[in-house]
Amino acid sequence: MEKNKTDSELDFFKETFKLLNVDQRKYEYRLKSHPFDHHQKKLLEAFLFFKRNNKEEVFLRLKTAPLANKFLEATRCYLLGMAQNHFGFFKFAAEHLSLAIKQYQSLDEDEFVVYPLTVLVLTYGNMKDLKQMEVAVDLMKSYQASGDFSHLLMVHAEVLYLVQSNQLLKANKLLNKQLKKENSSLEMFRPSFLLLKFSISFNQKDYDSCFKILEEYKISKGFIVRVNYLYMNSLLDHIARGKALYVYESDFKDYPELHHQLEVIKALSRGDAKRAESFWKLLAKHNSSVYQNDFTYSSGEGLFSAALKMYLGNANKKEISQSHLAQLKSPMEKLEYLLKEIDIPHSKADLILLIWNEEVSEKALNRLRKLVFDFNQKSNSKIVSHHDTYKVTSKAS
Repeated sequence: MEKNKTDSELDFFKETFKLLNVDQRKYEYRLKSHPFDHHQKKLLEAFLFFKRNNKEEVFLRLKTAPLANKFLEATRCYLLGMAQNHFGFFKFAAEHLSLAIKQYQSLDEDEFVVYPLTVLVLTYGNMKDLKQMEVAVDLMKSYQASGDFSHLLMVHAEVLYLVQSNQLLKANKLLNKQLKKENSSLEMFRPSFLLLKFSISFNQKDYDSCFKILEEYKISKGFIVRVNYLYMNSLLDHIARGKALYVYESDFKDYPELHHQLEVIKALSRGDAKRAESFWKLLAKHNSSVYQNDFTYSSGEGLFSAALKMYLGNANKKEISQSHLAQLKSPMEKLEYLLKEIDIPHSKADLILLIWNEEVSEKALNRLRKLVFDFNQKSNSKIVSHHDTYKVTSKAS
């Protein structure tokens, strides 16, 4: 009798666990009202906190000793691996997801084994391990989806593999096929599928399609859609159209990593390597294995990595020799030294300070503009203004 009661309680836990992906309100009601045992409740709470992007509360509930119940332990490993992948701890994620898969397999839980398998594909993708990614996809495809949600999870994982293995036409075809279908779970996956379509177009440098996909993405449902749109549209505008980055911390108050990424690109685009370094150090606190020394980024290709590559030359900033600068007598000599020898963008304020030791004023700006005009008249190079900075480029022949 006791065994039947335990089995019944576990079945109710399984049913509730799957609810979060389809009916969050009902999930939260059950979590609040049903007397789940201590371990079940911790797992359900961790899953909900993961959906809310609350890193501390997730790990607080999952970093425990192994659970005696094999199914619950498999679920703990799955949730822990999924969170570790999401927050950038890829090696640990792969270990825990692999444990979850083995546990679910030993229990013949084919419906549940698909969950960690699909996340494992994503994790190996983040690790840039295409071989293991392919192995995980092949194993995943040996299982039958138990419903629409599982099917779309598997499609998402397969498309991600196809994108990373540069099978873009096949990936696009599979995505378009799914987006045209009537599926009860499709709206939940639409934002993720649109982001994959964006990745395909971005890899093909089809920026017009990228902007169109972002407009479609903007009106889809999802708790992170708005902030993702702001982040992606800002970087795409900067990369494709050369627009200045305007970054407001308040727009990313719950997602500081996105804010810090934008600040790095903004600073590097203006030649401010010191400010970029300060935000890079904050990024390293998020994950030092992804944000390594000397602006080395190890988390795959995308908007951020593309923007970073544009300005890596600005990151390797030569030090301005104040003693050499002091020996130069004319403003023109100082301008030539700063823009030719220290080959990075310089803000107009910095140039005014370094050349004349003055603060910015309209009079000083006019003097600087005149100096730049004179330089362009006599030099084989040309000074161009970009994002409130000046930088030397070669004159067109």
